[in-house]
Amino acid sequence: MLSKPLQLAKPAFAIALLLAATPAALADERTELLRCEKQICQSVNRSLTSGSLSCPIRKTWSEAELQKAAAKAGLDWSYGGAICSVRLKLPRKDLTDALTSKSAVLTFPEHVLSCTSDKGAQSQLANVTLAPTVQFQNGHANQTTFNVAKIDASYAVSGALWTAAGLHDNTSIFQEDLASEINKLLQVNCKKYE
Repeated sequence: MLSKPLQLAKPAFAIALLLAATPAALADERTELLRCEKQICQSVNRSLTSGSLSCPIRKTWSEAELQKAAAKAGLDWSYGGAICSVRLKLPRKDLTDALTSKSAVLTFPEHVLSCTSDKGAQSQLANVTLAPTVQFQNGHANQTTFNVAKIDASYAVSGALWTAAGLHDNTSIFQEDLASEINKLLQVNCKKYE
């Protein structure tokens, strides 16, 4: 699962909004996330080194959830809920090497996160180009960065997203949340796929 800041800007990450989603859409979203989780966990549990992970991730957030996350960063959010999607891509060897090394940095290839707003007719909110990194120590994530390269959005939305990404990459405000979510996936959730 992705932290709130990653949801705002976004692995891993990355990483759709509840007000915009129907129960059927949320069920589809959950199914996609579980498929991706299974693919990641099977790769981790078997220490696979050939091929690549590739799976769609879609996440929905309500306007209230985004406002709460924005407030944590000292920002305002008045753009409604958001439905964000990305195709997670990562060579399995990179993941296995990062998890089996004493100290490693896992660098994701460039990803494009596409977000639409639930205000109006599913209007395009932003496209965010990023290449996240995760620092691992003895198989545990301890630091993350978004490494946002480009944000295609309105001036106001772009400013909010650049601020959130900058706060994440340059302070520890959000890094612990994302590292915690990554560790939960790898150390807890993956046990059910052993």
